[in-house]
Order: sequence, then C-alpha cells, then structure tokens
Amino acid sequence: MSNQQLPSFTPSERRILAKAFWTDRLGEQQAQAVIYGLTPPPEKLTDEWDDFYRRVESGEPYQYVLGYVSFANCRIDVNPHVLIPRPETEELVYETSKRMDAYGCFLDVGTGSGAIAIGLKKMQPEWKAFGCDISKGALATAEKNAKQNKFQVDFFTCDIRQPKTNPHPPLDLLISNPPYIPQAKEKDMDKTVLDFEPHLALFTPDEKPLLYYEHIIDYGIKHLNENGLLALETHFDGAQNIADLLANHNFTDIEIIKDLYQHERFVFARKRCQAGN
Repeated sequence: MSNQQLPSFTPSERRILAKAFWTDRLGEQQAQAVIYGLTPPPEKLTDEWDDFYRRVESGEPYQYVLGYVSFANCRIDVNPHVLIPRPETEELVYETSKRMDAYGCFLDVGTGSGAIAIGLKKMQPEWKAFGCDISKGALATAEKNAKQNKFQVDFFTCDIRQPKTNPHPPLDLLISNPPYIPQAKEKDMDKTVLDFEPHLALFTPDEKPLLYYEHIIDYGIKHLNENGLLALETHFDGAQNIADLLANHNFTDIEIIKDLYQHERFVFARKRCQAGN
C-alpha cells in the first residue's frame, strides 16, 4: 500500500505515519527513500504496513501500534496503561533540566510511562530519581522503560491524594504532569484519545479542576527542601490559576513558561526559605 492510499489523513499526517512506520522497520536513511518514492517499499513488509494502516485508520494511535515513542532521546514504550508522551511534556523536561543543580533528588508524580523521570535522569545523571503512580500497569511499563534505557529510577505506588509512603530522601525537585482536563471537556476531545488512552491520567472533576495540583503542592510543602523546585505542566488556560495557588501556599520565584505553541503551559516555583535562613 503506498502513501497515496491513506485518503482519511491529511498529507502532513500521511508523512508522519509513513515516517514512523518505515523508520521503525528500515532505519532513517532507507525510510526516506521509500517515503519520497525513490525506492519501492520492500514487498516482505507490505502486509505489516497494511496492518499498521488499518489499525491507525480505526482510531488506534500509531504510537500504540508501534509500541513506543522517542522522548528526550530515549525510547519509551507505550501501551493503553499509559498516556502517550506529548511534545509539550518533552519541553517540560528540557525546561526543568535547565533549572536543576549538578546533583539532588527528584520525584515525578503520576509518572505513567516514566518518560519524565527517565528523560530527566538522562539529562541529569547525578540526580537520584524517583517516580510514583497509582496504576500498577503504568508502573510496570515505567520500570521496563527505565531498565531498557539503562537508568536507575526507583518507582513506587502512590495515590497523591492520599499518600501513605514516601520512600525517598527530602526532595530538591518535585515534577508532575497530572490529570488536568475537566471532565466536561470530554465531549470535545478527539475520539482516538478517549477510546485508547487511560482516563485516569487525563481527567479531573469539574467541581475540583485543581484537585491534583493542590495535593502535589501539599506534598511539596512537606517533602521539598527549602528552595526546592516545583515543576508543573498545566492545561493551556490554567497556568495562572496554578501560579495563584502557589503564591497562596507561600511559594516564591513563580514562573509561567509558554510552550512552542505559545500557550501558557508550564509553571515553576521554589519552596520559600524559612525566615532567618
């Protein structure tokens, strides 16, 4: 099946799908030759391409079909237990890394696939890395990802709304991309996301849109060292609300950073030092 046989996708989407599949099967150089029609696709792979196309056309995210994504120069396996890491979250990792010291200890709350924790560990190898999640399926995926990328990240089960354990030293960084989509927006969302990605990692109650941020901030108050960094990804129209919440909880050096689409997406803050320190 040639790229032209993807009538349900835009030309840009066709290129993305073709690049993802053929690069996975052939490597970048040979994939480019197939994508641009310089060489025909290998006959032995046409059935695999047909199956890939059928699954994606049915609505399954192509990342789940391939089974992995590239994130912060790491291979991150993905499956329906975990969200597919987005480019915005990769930006969060890079922006956070720029604000980290040479060594310390961090925790990624709601780690999912482990992408944030693993990406940060790659950029800051001297740091002790921890990740937590309520989902056993997510934690199993995260542990596999850390192992295959050859990084030591300690994962543990935790419901941040009712944390019962904290098997880590005092933290220098607390980072999270928590559920932040109001349940009422479900009707407006892409069916591909709703049908395949875990709702547990997506939605927050309409009546409590800042629920997870409130609990993460409370955890930071208890477990961050003085001047410790809190790094959060937010809904594109919710950053100022998070900043206000942080100010009300005595955090300082609050920054709102825009993503590549110019949405206010990330909020950084420092735990205020006690008077006299």
